[in-house]
Amino acid sequence: MNEAVIVVKAESGTYIKELVTGDGGRTKPSLSELAGCAIEVKKLDVINIGDEDGEKVERN
Repeated sequence: MNEAVIVVKAESGTYIKELVTGDGGRTKPSLSELAGCAIEVKKLDVINIGDEDGEKVERN
């Protein structure tokens, strides 16, 4: 079994799972398309939420 951990920095509203899997060919480009094989997202964690300048936003 091959596994990888990737960190993606994206704008608000980006569908990360579709960016990785390609969503059945509906999302291009995708990591799956670039790798030339199907990729499954097993776990997705949000590690930071920033403002438009990328600064960390504190949540209470």
